[in-house]
Amino acid sequence: MLLFCSAGDSKIVCFLMQAGWDAGCQSRGLHLIRQLDPAGLRTVGVLTKADAPRAPGEVAQHIANTLAAYPLENGYFATAVIASC
Repeated sequence: MLLFCSAGDSKIVCFLMQAGWDAGCQSRGLHLIRQLDPAGLRTVGVLTKADAPRAPGEVAQHIANTLAAYPLENGYFATAVIASC
């Protein structure tokens, strides 16, 4: 059903993943996203927990869209929890 609903060039695909992600852990999701949008032209990447990554440099590389794993035309965005004092 997901493949049916996401078909068509006018749909945007949102790819959520945890910052410092391990491609092996999220390979099922990545495989599905690549099926839906092989060239990454209509996918937006959202990094969650960007304020507590295992590898801080990876968050910057994802946002700069320089990681070769899955570059996206629309890029990546990061979310973080802002704690109030």
